Amino acid sequence: MRPLTITLSAFGPYAGQTQVDLGQLGDSGLFLISGDTGAGKTTLFDAITYALYGEPSGETRKSGMLRSLYAKEDTETYVEMAFEYGGQRYYIRRSPEQLRPAKRGEGLVSRPADAELHLPTGQVVSGLRNTNQAVIDLLRIDRGQFTRVAMIAQGDFLKLLVASTEERKILFRQIFGTDLYFNLQEALKRRAQDLGTRHQALSLRVHQFCQSIRFSEADPQSALLEQARQAGLPAREVSDLLKQVIETDKALFDAHEKDIEALDKSILALNQAITSQQQREAVQASFDLSKQQLQQALSLLPKLEEQAEQAKQNQPTMEGITARIATLKSSLPAYDRVEQQEKLLREAALKQEKTLEEKARLLRELEKTQKDLEGEKLEMQSLADAAVLVMQAETRGREAAQKRDRAQALLDLVEEYHKARQKLEQAQTQYQSAREKTLQAQERAQQLSNAFLDAQAGLLAKALEEGQPCPVCGALHHPQKAQLAQDAPSQQVVEAAKKCADEANAAQVTASGVASGLLSETQSRKREIESQAQALQLDGFLIDDAGEQLKALAEEQAALRKQAVEDYKEAKAREEKKARLEAALPMKTAALDAMRVKHTGMLSDLSGLSERISSLKDSIAQIREGLEYPGKASIEHEITALQTRHKALADALEASAKQLSNQQAAIKGFEERVNTLQAQLNGLKETDLKQTRDQLAAQTAQKTALNQQTRELSSRMDTNSAARDGIDANSAQMARMAREWAFVKNLSDTANGTLSGKEKIMLETFAQGFYFDRCLQKANLRLLMMSGHQYELERKQSALGYRSQTGLDLQVVDHFNGSRRDVASLSGGESFMAALSLALGLSDEIQSVSGGIRLDTMFVDEGFGSLDQQALSQSIKALSTLAESRVLVGIISHVAELKEKIDKQVLVKKDKAGGSRVDVIV
Repeated sequence: MRPLTITLSAFGPYAGQTQVDLGQLGDSGLFLISGDTGAGKTTLFDAITYALYGEPSGETRKSGMLRSLYAKEDTETYVEMAFEYGGQRYYIRRSPEQLRPAKRGEGLVSRPADAELHLPTGQVVSGLRNTNQAVIDLLRIDRGQFTRVAMIAQGDFLKLLVASTEERKILFRQIFGTDLYFNLQEALKRRAQDLGTRHQALSLRVHQFCQSIRFSEADPQSALLEQARQAGLPAREVSDLLKQVIETDKALFDAHEKDIEALDKSILALNQAITSQQQREAVQASFDLSKQQLQQALSLLPKLEEQAEQAKQNQPTMEGITARIATLKSSLPAYDRVEQQEKLLREAALKQEKTLEEKARLLRELEKTQKDLEGEKLEMQSLADAAVLVMQAETRGREAAQKRDRAQALLDLVEEYHKARQKLEQAQTQYQSAREKTLQAQERAQQLSNAFLDAQAGLLAKALEEGQPCPVCGALHHPQKAQLAQDAPSQQVVEAAKKCADEANAAQVTASGVASGLLSETQSRKREIESQAQALQLDGFLIDDAGEQLKALAEEQAALRKQAVEDYKEAKAREEKKARLEAALPMKTAALDAMRVKHTGMLSDLSGLSERISSLKDSIAQIREGLEYPGKASIEHEITALQTRHKALADALEASAKQLSNQQAAIKGFEERVNTLQAQLNGLKETDLKQTRDQLAAQTAQKTALNQQTRELSSRMDTNSAARDGIDANSAQMARMAREWAFVKNLSDTANGTLSGKEKIMLETFAQGFYFDRCLQKANLRLLMMSGHQYELERKQSALGYRSQTGLDLQVVDHFNGSRRDVASLSGGESFMAALSLALGLSDEIQSVSGGIRLDTMFVDEGFGSLDQQALSQSIKALSTLAESRVLVGIISHVAELKEKIDKQVLVKKDKAGGSRVDVIV
């Protein structure tokens, strides 16, 4: 990756937009980045890292600290970078979260962070997450790896040099693609763990099956079975032992089954004997009860026969009641006619009452309507002049409004006249002032012109020499020369004075024209005012005093118009009321006539109702003469009482007959039941019930004990059979699993470097060691040169006591004393040379690997100040060899000697106005 151009806007110390063209530096060699302290040298590194990964290069600086303190509020903070990778050109733009002025209103609003990457294909990747992932996919390293390999930031030199095996392993995995070895290690580890877990689960299941073994304490092999239950015997021996126990329990189970079958037959016979005896006792009890019931029924029969005979004697009474009911019912229609006539009489009387009330109300309304109508006719006569009054009020209001408007218009003309007269007076004053200035300017111009002409003779005389002819008169002798005044004006002064006089005269002419125009306008307005005042017939009208006179006239006419409006409203209301009365008169007259017709009809209706009521009363009296009871309710009450008595006699007759019949049937049933039960008793054998029950209880207890023993045997056989089957199946599977687990675990321990007694090197670390050795070979070429062939880096070959992971740990070889020691023992300058050599060697190896990551540019931030003159020269010489491998190395440093040794430079300077600027020198 090689940066070509970097554009910084409001970024760090760069207040405005700053563009750095790194493409001028070429594609190889060294270049120096130097400048003032705090000017922003390291910020260039931050900008590159931020553009790619969204974070600056150092650990202490965060993206939220990147905005320039010198930038204006409306200047956006962003970084744009064009870079080359793999022969392809890319463009990336990134901006942090920041505040910007609101587009509407005042204050600041937050602008979210954003990023976009333009690919060579024209595709644009947008958004923070997508852009970050696209950069990692392209460069194949993340920010932390990038700053360790391509950008060794200030203070980070020793991180790569003294990193542990685990830290280097993660870095090399990304760089050299050794993740397939890591994945194999993890897969073997997971497989071994899975097999171990499954083997342990099988062992646990076998142990659980052993714990489920059941046996009798009286068993001769109980001690051996207890040992098997505690998993203290081999699985095969446990299986054989269980087979013997199951066979013994099966034989005992079969014997118990036969004994239970014999007991079942005996218990069945005893139960049948007990049931037969219980049936005989129940039949005997029923026989005794039935005989008793038969005797009771026979004793009640004579009384029931007597009651039935007495009920038959009421038959003639019942027939008389029936005849009386028929006679009363035949007279019911006459009572119905009476009720109907009485109902009609009530309705006619009610209607007569309502008609009388309606007649009285109508009469009152008729009188009121007639009175109202007469009053409205009188009011209409009083409103006869309403239309004339409306027209008169309307005319007065219109005339007053017109006169008021004319007075107001004339008042406006008077005010405009006074304003015009004021302008005229001002214009006349300005004209007088301009005239005086013109006279003064003309007088001064004339004086200066005269003085200038007088001075011309003095000038000629000053130039005359004795013996030379005068240009005016030709004389050779000049006894009395004209004297040149000391304050004589120049021609330029004279011309300037004439110009001022001309300008003053032009201003005078302009002022005269303005005053003349305003005078004409004022006189015209005055004539118009006098004409309108005459039309309004204003006595003693004077323009200067017209304001109060016209205002009084306008107010007077406004008051007259207001009064006319009030008169108009009142007259209009009278006119409208007259129209309403005239419109309503026909309707009210018609309503009055209708009420009179209705009153006449009511009188006719009342006459008919009186005749109807009299007729109904006569009819009701005639019908009542032949009736026995006063009303229908009385006769219906009598009929109901007779029907109730008839029903009581009939019910008593039926009940006595039914009781007698039921008693006779019951006696017959009791006799039949007694005979049946006697026959059953004769057929049942009598047994000793207590003795039989004792035998049944003893045999039942014996059967219960045998059943319990049988269930225990069956459960124990099932449990032991299941345990034997589980032990056989799982022990065979566990043996196969143990062999596979041992094989895979050995592979996993080997690949993951955890074999006991062996060096702790993982498979991935072993593969990475191949690449690391190649990196060290290339790094040592430069370290030997930088250190004067004193130091060389090499990998540690083993760990003390095989206790920790190794393979990528470093040590330094000191060729001056033949020792090997840890890299942490190097001094500051020695550590810088070793770290720089290692980083350069890693960069060389990355690009030499087929399909590896391309790092075309490398940056080194400080560290050269720790070197002496000889080491500095040797380091620069070693870095200069990078030109042959087409790698561009940028060095940031304050060391003055570097400016003399490195031609290509990037100079960063502070601007006094605030911010920094960058110059590229090639």
